[in-house]
Amino acid sequence: TVLEWRENRWWVREKEHPADLRKFVQIVDMMGRLDTRDEVAVSAASHAQYGVGAGEGTRISLFDERGGVVADLIVGKIRQQDVVAGQKPVLEYYVRRADRPAVYLSGDAIAPATDPVAWCETRFLAAVSPAQVDWVRREDFTTSESWRIERVPAEQSEAFGSTWKLVEPTPEHAAWDFAGDSLVHTLLDLQAADVVGRAGDPAEDAARCGFAEDRFHVGIGENVLRFELG
Repeated sequence: TVLEWRENRWWVREKEHPADLRKFVQIVDMMGRLDTRDEVAVSAASHAQYGVGAGEGTRISLFDERGGVVADLIVGKIRQQDVVAGQKPVLEYYVRRADRPAVYLSGDAIAPATDPVAWCETRFLAAVSPAQVDWVRREDFTTSESWRIERVPAEQSEAFGSTWKLVEPTPEHAAWDFAGDSLVHTLLDLQAADVVGRAGDPAEDAARCGFAEDRFHVGIGENVLRFELG
């Protein structure tokens, strides 16, 4: 997996998709915390034993803008522990710098995922809180059951008798609070399982993915998120 900085953000090259910044920061922070106090081997002959030889383990390389190596680390096997004998289990990995033979044991090391999709930012509304969602509209292209709900301003909700109101397709009336809140939480929890491509020709996308049976519009202040179900 390759993460690269362009267009003012981090991208997962293999998926052509924005990267999850939290995971990237976690890796960089981990590499900055590693130390050399717990040295377990100094010879390359021991690398296979600890899973840090050439082509083994998980290699993490950081590069500067000119392609120069900033850090290069191999995370190997987890230290074996005899928990049956009463040892308290501790998560520790064997690690070494890729340019040096010495092997160390670290409780700060983590073995990052190697699947590109694991590095993608797959949460559609990660930075949005439920209270920020002002309205939701559904366009139903198969059964014509389209509708729109809007949040009732806090200062009016008590008199109105609800925090949500249905404004389409019927005349405006109170909606069930639980239904509106549940819908918002469902939308905020939406997360992609995989990134399979980028939108191209609408006709080709429709044939490939079955778009569009339903289109949702989510109003967040001045912004609107639109997504389609295929």
